[in-house]
Amino acid sequence: MAKHSKKKQSFFEGQVFKRTLKIVLIIIVTASLLLNLFTFIMPVVKYYGNSMTPTLEDGQILIVNKMAKITSGDIIAFYNDDDILVIHRIIEVNKDNTYITKGDHNNAADEGYVKKENIEGKVMLKIPYLAYPTIMFKR
Repeated sequence: MAKHSKKKQSFFEGQVFKRTLKIVLIIIVTASLLLNLFTFIMPVVKYYGNSMTPTLEDGQILIVNKMAKITSGDIIAFYNDDDILVIHRIIEVNKDNTYITKGDHNNAADEGYVKKENIEGKVMLKIPYLAYPTIMFKR
């Protein structure tokens, strides 16, 4: 009778390794897609202040959509002339595709016009309380 000899598999040929490799690849691809989504299409911003009270509250995290169509009444994130990120509502769209904005809590519209290239995106989702820990360090 001939004895059957089993060749010992290396770790890299085994089922455990193959499953682990698949899981790691899925995690890497998912993380990469989410990173790209939240960097280039839907960035996350923190809201500080009271100019948009009661619509927005100090310490909220906002997800903005860079690809959304923007119209009068939308809340947008934009960079002002001092390169500060501002979150305000569009109250008027001008014929030259510039925007007049105003904070919901403010009495008057913002000075100047917002150009399309200064807009970070339209606010799509607000998540309360998540920015509170960063507010403590900012003040």
